[in-house]
Amino acid sequence: MKQEMIQFLICLGAGMIQWGFGYIKNKWLGLVLPAGFIGYLVIYLLPKSTTLTFGKILMLFLLLAVLMFIFYMAWHDGSDAKEKKIKKDLEKMEAKDLEKR
Repeated sequence: MKQEMIQFLICLGAGMIQWGFGYIKNKWLGLVLPAGFIGYLVIYLLPKSTTLTFGKILMLFLLLAVLMFIFYMAWHDGSDAKEKKIKKDLEKMEAKDLEKR
């Protein structure tokens, strides 16, 4: 029970960090979760394996590339939506300012 709670808190913390990085313009910070997941795979799963083959290493890098692409696309879509919302809010404020004149 304690182990699951620790894992849950780690996942929650990682999600909060990822959410926070979503508000920053630097897109490379969005790679925190994919890189952390690959780190988890390397630290916990590879030592349990009896042999380290080229295929396993290739699969890890392929997985990292796929996760990077997914998170980049999610960041890009979120960034565009955020910019549109800010632009719309600015247009509303400008319209209200013009009405007051």
